[in-house]
Amino acid sequence: MQLVITPSITQILNAICDIKSLNLFNAIAVKDGKTLDMRDQLSLSHKEFYSRISKLIRIGMIKCTDGKYSITAFGRVIHEIQLTLEGTVEGYSEIKKLGFW
Repeated sequence: MQLVITPSITQILNAICDIKSLNLFNAIAVKDGKTLDMRDQLSLSHKEFYSRISKLIRIGMIKCTDGKYSITAFGRVIHEIQLTLEGTVEGYSEIKKLGFW
């Protein structure tokens, strides 16, 4: 039996803190993919790709099965939270433009 350690908020945010990591996470969330396809699409070097992937795997947001990366149930929850946050920021910007804030 494997000991499951719940990641901290800091670890989660650290795993997707830069645009390349966030784009990689989103690419996996939207569609499962193979390593070379994702690396080429996101213009990541071998080292950039694997260092980011390892963080996401280590905290349980993605998994790798037969060379394909896919989002976990935990990762799906984080992705939904991220989309909600993006929508909130966009809404706030619109409200601010209209002078309601």
